[in-house]
Amino acid sequence: MLVANIEGSHQNNRTLFKMLKREHPQILTIAMTAASDSDLVIELINQAQIFRFLNKPLKLPTLQTHVVAAMTQFKKYQAQPKLLMRQRVMVAAPTEVKGATDTKDAEEVSVGKLILGTLAALRKRLAGG
Repeated sequence: MLVANIEGSHQNNRTLFKMLKREHPQILTIAMTAASDSDLVIELINQAQIFRFLNKPLKLPTLQTHVVAAMTQFKKYQAQPKLLMRQRVMVAAPTEVKGATDTKDAEEVSVGKLILGTLAALRKRLAGG
């Protein structure tokens, strides 16, 4: 589970959410922000499949309710792995613009690979080898 404040979220943060979901569909993200950016919310729901989106300020019991719901959903994924098929996000093919690939797509892939490589190295180091 990932609980994230996406206040003023940079493109790298959105890329992280998308790449994590692609590589680990069992991850459930609860995103929080005070901003009402519907484009950002739609992007994160569609491309990163965030589990919940919460507007700030929020009350602790509300956050606790959503964390418990995410933990319950995760247990369902463990019990029925086929449910994860619905959580898989498709990797969008770069769009062609006058014979060249979209720079934004290329940047996302590059940043995503860097983030995933760093996470893999950290996991290996924490595992002791």
